[in-house]
Amino acid sequence: MCIKRHSPDFISTYAQVHPREDFCETFAVYANLGGDIRKIKAFLKKRGKGPKALLKMLWINRIVKNIANI
Repeated sequence: MCIKRHSPDFISTYAQVHPREDFCETFAVYANLGGDIRKIKAFLKKRGKGPKALLKMLWINRIVKNIANI
């Protein structure tokens, strides 16, 4: 895997190392921002993250909401 520094598709450079790390880093930001999509969008925009990073956040949001409904 070729790691690009500051790729807009990932929350951090470390998240590019392995899909598991990508999930963990993305989930950590999601949880830290309380799952608030407005705050998440602002966070991603401020850091120059792209639509793929947002899609990962929305995917995690969908999982969390589905688990909450169980």
